[in-house]
Amino acid sequence: MVRPGAAAQNGLMDTNPSARLPQMNLYIVEDSSLVRERLMRTLEDLPGLDIVGTAEDVPAAIDGLTSCPPTR
Repeated sequence: MVRPGAAAQNGLMDTNPSARLPQMNLYIVEDSSLVRERLMRTLEDLPGLDIVGTAEDVPAAIDGLTSCPPTR
């Protein structure tokens, strides 16, 4: 069994995977405000992720997404 991180410690893989990840925009749609908040707090500091908005239901998400400019 290989310990997590053992390959990186042995120089077998890049230790900075975020250096090669593209930026990903994330729009969180969740009806529970508590879950929405926890998701935001959990994900907001991850490299490569940008939370562009949140909504509590699909109609609100559609409204919010139409105001987000597309990126490439």
